[in-house]
Amino acid sequence: MSRPFRVLLVDDSPADLMLAQEVFAEHGERLTVSTCASGEEALGRLRRGPMPDVVILDHDLGEHT
Repeated sequence: MSRPFRVLLVDDSPADLMLAQEVFAEHGERLTVSTCASGEEALGRLRRGPMPDVVILDHDLGEHT
């Protein structure tokens, strides 16, 4: 079995993160979803790894990172 597809969600809205996680949860074990509430947190996660296959980024983060 191959590894799950890694998704990193970055959004400063907890409600939006929760909604996106619920949508992705429908795909079960095929996806691994990680979340970050800021651009700074996401950069730290990317530096530490493992690298996601895709990053879904809120285009209007509150801190404008």
